[in-house]
Amino acid sequence: MAGWIFWRRSHPQRVRVRRAHLEEDTAKLSHQGNHALVDYNRAGVPLLEIVSEPDMHTVEAALAYATKIRAILRYLGVNSGDMEKGVLRFEANVSVRPAGSTELRTRTEIKELEQFPRPDARLCL
Repeated sequence: MAGWIFWRRSHPQRVRVRRAHLEEDTAKLSHQGNHALVDYNRAGVPLLEIVSEPDMHTVEAALAYATKIRAILRYLGVNSGDMEKGVLRFEANVSVRPAGSTELRTRTEIKELEQFPRPDARLCL
């Protein structure tokens, strides 16, 4: 797929889209204290997964990208964008590169960034 998402903030930003495909939701996890609860009522619900290239280098760029994707899906009428209800989720793969280095360290996946306008809070840890 040769698509990309483009937006303007203080300077133009372009993020390449590697692929978009449909998956099926398996369940919804919720946490109460030290317990994880699994709700299988969502099993089989179709999910659209959009995979981007590693073109974002700051928390602000990741937030702007997530905000733009959400706005596009809402504009097209294919998603309400209600992250708190679980109809839209973002997951980030983060690799840290020391200042002055070209080598990325181990990639870590941060799952279920569920809140707007600040899904970046967990990225700042």
